[in-house]
Amino acid sequence: MSSHIKRQEHAMVISFIRHGKSQWIDNNRLTCKEFSKWTELYNSTGVYKEDHYPLEKNKALTSGKAVFTSTLKRSLESANFLNPNINYVSSSLFREVELPNLQSISYV
Repeated sequence: MSSHIKRQEHAMVISFIRHGKSQWIDNNRLTCKEFSKWTELYNSTGVYKEDHYPLEKNKALTSGKAVFTSTLKRSLESANFLNPNINYVSSSLFREVELPNLQSISYV
């Protein structure tokens, strides 16, 4: 008698979803001093709510066991707009790497 052990494969799927379109739209040229303020405003601004979202993004959010976002307003709003019933973990660990503040650099 042969014994068959059924091995079940478990696959982990990690989906990265970019935040929605930012409400902060300013495409003017900036100086180093102005860029710091621009970044602050961009980070504190939310996103537009869309009429429709791609099905694959909704599927990724509803089929996953965990959803993680950064602490930025645009990330939190995007997750909520895609699925307002989802529980998510928000952490600054998931933020983009900040650009250096060029105002603090002294040139010799």
